[in-house]
Amino acid sequence: MAKSLRHLTKIRLTPSQSAKVVERFRRMDDRTCAIVMGAMLDHSLERLLLLHMKPLSNDQRDHLFFGFGPLGSFSAKIRIATAFGIIGEKTASDLEALNNIRNVFGHAAQGVTFRNKAIRDRLGHMHVEAVVSMFFRAFKNRSNRTLGSARGRYFLSAWAYVKAMDEVKKKPGPARLQLAVPALDAVM
Repeated sequence: MAKSLRHLTKIRLTPSQSAKVVERFRRMDDRTCAIVMGAMLDHSLERLLLLHMKPLSNDQRDHLFFGFGPLGSFSAKIRIATAFGIIGEKTASDLEALNNIRNVFGHAAQGVTFRNKAIRDRLGHMHVEAVVSMFFRAFKNRSNRTLGSARGRYFLSAWAYVKAMDEVKKKPGPARLQLAVPALDAVM
Protein backbone atom coordinates (compact mmCIF):
# COMPACT_ATOMS: atom_id res chain seq x y z
CA MET A 1 0.00 0.00 0.00
CA ALA A 2 2.79 2.46 0.82
CA LYS A 3 4.36 1.86 -2.58
CA SER A 4 1.09 2.71 -4.36
CA LEU A 5 0.95 6.00 -2.44
CA ARG A 6 4.55 6.84 -3.42
CA HIS A 7 3.71 6.28 -7.06
CA LEU A 8 1.00 8.93 -6.90
CA THR A 9 3.75 11.54 -6.51
CA LYS A 10 5.49 10.39 -9.69
CA ILE A 11 2.57 10.45 -12.11
CA ARG A 12 3.67 12.69 -14.95
CA LEU A 13 1.45 15.41 -16.33
CA THR A 14 0.48 15.38 -19.98
CA PRO A 15 0.92 18.64 -21.92
CA SER A 16 -2.81 19.37 -21.62
CA GLN A 17 -2.68 18.75 -17.85
CA SER A 18 0.30 21.11 -17.59
CA ALA A 19 -1.67 23.78 -19.44
CA LYS A 20 -4.50 23.32 -16.94
CA VAL A 21 -2.07 24.01 -14.08
CA VAL A 22 -1.26 27.33 -15.71
CA GLU A 23 -4.97 28.10 -16.10
CA ARG A 24 -5.62 27.25 -12.42
CA PHE A 25 -2.68 29.38 -11.22
CA ARG A 26 -4.89 32.36 -10.45
CA ARG A 27 -7.04 30.28 -8.08
CA MET A 28 -4.12 28.66 -6.22
CA ASP A 29 -3.18 29.93 -2.80
CA ASP A 30 0.51 30.62 -2.11
CA ARG A 31 1.24 27.25 -0.50
CA THR A 32 -0.42 25.30 -3.29
CA CYS A 33 1.42 27.29 -5.96
CA ALA A 34 4.81 26.71 -4.32
CA ILE A 35 4.27 22.99 -3.79
CA VAL A 36 2.69 22.22 -7.18
CA MET A 37 5.29 24.17 -9.16
CA GLY A 38 8.09 22.64 -7.08
CA ALA A 39 6.75 19.16 -7.85
CA MET A 40 6.59 19.98 -11.56
CA LEU A 41 10.22 21.16 -11.47
CA ASP A 42 11.26 17.99 -9.64
CA HIS A 43 9.53 15.81 -12.25
CA SER A 44 11.03 17.75 -15.17
CA LEU A 45 14.54 17.41 -13.77
CA GLU A 46 13.96 13.70 -13.16
CA ARG A 47 12.93 13.25 -16.80
CA LEU A 48 16.00 15.21 -17.90
CA LEU A 49 18.24 12.94 -15.82
CA LEU A 50 16.56 9.84 -17.25
CA LEU A 51 17.35 11.06 -20.77
CA HIS A 52 21.04 10.85 -19.90
CA MET A 53 20.83 7.33 -18.47
CA LYS A 54 20.61 3.96 -20.10
CA PRO A 55 17.05 2.61 -20.17
CA LEU A 56 16.05 1.50 -16.68
CA SER A 57 13.50 -1.03 -15.53
CA ASN A 58 10.71 0.25 -13.31
CA ASP A 59 12.39 -1.43 -10.36
CA GLN A 60 15.73 0.26 -11.07
CA ARG A 61 14.00 3.62 -11.44
CA ASP A 62 12.16 3.13 -8.15
CA HIS A 63 15.43 2.32 -6.36
CA LEU A 64 17.04 5.50 -7.72
CA PHE A 65 14.22 8.03 -7.50
CA PHE A 66 11.84 6.97 -4.71
CA GLY A 67 12.06 7.50 -0.98
CA PHE A 68 15.60 7.17 0.29
CA GLY A 69 17.04 6.32 -3.13
CA PRO A 70 20.12 8.35 -4.05
CA LEU A 71 18.01 10.60 -6.31
CA GLY A 72 14.89 10.61 -4.12
CA SER A 73 15.07 14.32 -3.32
CA PHE A 74 14.95 17.32 -5.61
CA SER A 75 18.22 18.59 -4.10
CA ALA A 76 19.98 15.31 -4.91
CA LYS A 77 18.75 15.53 -8.50
CA ILE A 78 20.05 19.10 -8.76
CA ARG A 79 23.47 18.13 -7.40
CA ILE A 80 23.81 15.12 -9.73
CA ALA A 81 22.61 17.05 -12.78
CA THR A 82 25.19 19.75 -12.00
CA ALA A 83 28.00 17.26 -11.36
CA PHE A 84 27.39 15.58 -14.72
CA GLY A 85 27.12 18.88 -16.60
CA ILE A 86 23.46 18.38 -17.46
CA ILE A 87 22.65 21.77 -15.94
CA GLY A 88 24.96 24.67 -15.25
CA GLU A 89 25.75 26.50 -12.04
CA LYS A 90 23.22 29.31 -12.61
CA THR A 91 20.41 26.86 -13.23
CA ALA A 92 21.44 24.79 -10.22
CA SER A 93 21.43 27.91 -8.05
CA ASP A 94 17.96 28.90 -9.23
CA LEU A 95 16.56 25.39 -8.85
CA GLU A 96 17.94 25.22 -5.30
CA ALA A 97 16.31 28.57 -4.52
CA LEU A 98 12.96 27.42 -5.92
CA ASN A 99 13.29 24.15 -3.99
CA ASN A 100 14.14 25.98 -0.76
CA ILE A 101 11.09 28.21 -1.19
CA ARG A 102 8.92 25.16 -1.90
CA ASN A 103 10.26 23.50 1.26
CA VAL A 104 9.42 26.57 3.35
CA PHE A 105 5.81 26.37 2.18
CA GLY A 106 5.69 22.60 2.61
CA HIS A 107 7.14 22.48 6.11
CA ALA A 108 6.30 25.76 7.83
CA ALA A 109 3.72 25.39 10.57
CA GLN A 110 2.76 29.07 10.43
CA GLY A 111 1.05 30.69 7.46
CA VAL A 112 3.86 31.66 5.09
CA THR A 113 3.03 33.74 2.03
CA PHE A 114 4.94 35.14 -0.91
CA ARG A 115 4.65 38.55 0.76
CA ASN A 116 7.42 37.43 3.14
CA LYS A 117 10.45 39.69 2.57
CA ALA A 118 13.00 36.85 2.67
CA ILE A 119 11.10 34.95 -0.03
CA ARG A 120 10.72 38.05 -2.21
CA ASP A 121 14.41 38.87 -1.82
CA ARG A 122 15.45 35.33 -2.76
CA LEU A 123 13.27 35.43 -5.87
CA GLY A 124 14.78 38.78 -6.86
CA HIS A 125 18.32 37.39 -6.78
CA MET A 126 17.73 34.45 -9.10
CA HIS A 127 19.40 34.29 -12.51
CA VAL A 128 16.07 33.67 -14.26
CA GLU A 129 14.84 37.03 -12.91
CA ALA A 130 16.21 38.70 -16.05
CA VAL A 131 13.97 36.50 -18.22
CA VAL A 132 10.96 37.12 -15.97
CA SER A 133 11.58 40.89 -16.07
CA MET A 134 11.83 40.75 -19.87
CA PHE A 135 8.39 39.09 -19.90
CA PHE A 136 6.95 41.99 -17.89
CA ARG A 137 8.50 44.58 -20.19
CA ALA A 138 7.03 42.82 -23.22
CA PHE A 139 3.54 42.48 -21.72
CA LYS A 140 2.90 45.71 -19.84
CA ASN A 141 -0.82 45.13 -19.36
CA ARG A 142 -2.92 42.91 -17.10
CA SER A 143 -0.28 40.15 -16.87
CA ASN A 144 1.61 42.44 -14.49
CA ARG A 145 -1.34 42.52 -12.11
CA THR A 146 -1.62 38.75 -11.99
CA LEU A 147 1.95 37.65 -12.45
CA GLY A 148 3.85 40.69 -11.17
CA SER A 149 3.55 39.57 -7.55
CA ALA A 150 6.20 37.44 -5.83
CA ARG A 151 3.90 34.45 -6.27
CA GLY A 152 3.66 35.22 -9.98
CA ARG A 153 7.43 35.54 -10.23
CA TYR A 154 7.90 32.18 -8.48
CA PHE A 155 5.37 30.64 -10.85
CA LEU A 156 6.99 32.16 -13.96
CA SER A 157 10.49 31.23 -12.82
CA ALA A 158 9.50 27.63 -12.16
CA TRP A 159 7.49 27.46 -15.39
CA ALA A 160 10.44 28.81 -17.42
CA TYR A 161 12.64 25.98 -16.13
CA VAL A 162 9.94 23.33 -16.59
CA LYS A 163 9.45 24.41 -20.21
CA ALA A 164 13.21 24.66 -20.88
CA MET A 165 13.80 21.15 -19.52
CA ASP A 166 10.86 19.81 -21.51
CA GLU A 167 12.23 21.43 -24.70
CA VAL A 168 15.57 19.68 -24.23
CA LYS A 169 13.68 16.39 -24.02
CA LYS A 170 12.15 16.96 -27.47
CA LYS A 171 15.52 17.20 -29.26
CA PRO A 172 16.92 14.09 -30.91
CA GLY A 173 19.64 11.98 -29.22
CA PRO A 174 23.06 13.66 -28.96
CA ALA A 175 21.71 17.11 -29.78
CA ARG A 176 19.65 17.17 -26.60
CA LEU A 177 22.71 16.29 -24.55
CA GLN A 178 24.59 19.25 -25.99
CA LEU A 179 21.64 21.63 -25.62
CA ALA A 180 20.80 21.02 -21.98
CA VAL A 181 23.31 23.37 -20.35
CA PRO A 182 23.15 26.20 -22.94
CA ALA A 183 19.35 26.11 -23.06
CA LEU A 184 19.01 26.31 -19.30
CA ASP A 185 22.07 28.18 -18.12
CA ALA A 186 23.40 30.53 -20.78
CA VAL A 187 20.10 32.32 -21.26
CA MET A 188 19.49 32.65 -17.54
